[in-house]
Amino acid sequence: MAPQSALKRLPGETVEHARWWRTLIADVTLLPEQRPDHVRIGIRWHTGTTSELTAGRPVHPSTAKRSPDAAVELIKPLGPATRNDDLVRQLSAAAPGRAGRCNRPLARSR
Repeated sequence: MAPQSALKRLPGETVEHARWWRTLIADVTLLPEQRPDHVRIGIRWHTGTTSELTAGRPVHPSTAKRSPDAAVELIKPLGPATRNDDLVRQLSAAAPGRAGRCNRPLARSR
């Protein structure tokens, strides 16, 4: 078991809250889910009963910031033979006023 100081608590939760939960819950198990963006959580209570919850998994930062598919498809055939300046111009023309994550028009990096 992790040391008490290493356990994460919810905002406003006290040590007494954590102790109270530990008196109710015997163990928690993460179970596979058919959808990769979800996880099932099995809870076994000290009374012997069980509960099961399904929760969404947090999105990995690199997945959350992924380039739009349309931009990727535009870049794939052009990328190897096209200069960066030309790629920027073509992406800006394809989606005026948008630049991926930052929502600014694409500009040439210096």
